[in-house]
Amino acid sequence: MAEAPVARQQRTPRRREQTPIEPIQDREELETVTGEILAYLISAMGVDVEAYVLDELRDGSVVFEIEGEDAGLLIGRRGETLRDLQFVVRMLVNRRVEQRANVIIDVERYQQRRTQKLHAIAENAARTASRGRPKSLDPMTPEERRIVHMALSDNPDVVTQSEGQGHERHVVVKPRD
Repeated sequence: MAEAPVARQQRTPRRREQTPIEPIQDREELETVTGEILAYLISAMGVDVEAYVLDELRDGSVVFEIEGEDAGLLIGRRGETLRDLQFVVRMLVNRRVEQRANVIIDVERYQQRRTQKLHAIAENAARTASRGRPKSLDPMTPEERRIVHMALSDNPDVVTQSEGQGHERHVVVKPRD
């Protein structure tokens, strides 16, 4: 005899209480904790690279630069591996110090070069749009779209807008009305 199906009760997801996290005030602590976590991850990956802290801040964040023979492996296709590594490092540092970590992980200045390239792409798109033709850019990550929006935020001739869904989301640069 077959049993009647049991009705499953719908569970509503619980919301975790989140208190606002303040940025870390002690740069030395941030560098030490991040350095330890990064060294562990690099060791676990078995890549031939070295990580060190840059003296200057970038956008208010402490920058860890990675260089070495296997550095390209840490960048990955279009920077995907580097983005993932940065995400994991930030998450682990945040949990360890119980504060928000303003940390940038860069591999052989890849992120810095990519930012410069995005600024150049934005300026070219602005020139096209200022002549009356909207310019759609290639799909980008949220961070890359933010860089383009910020690069053109003070341009009086154009406006920027994100369009599309998911991995197809991109920036459109349009002439200002």
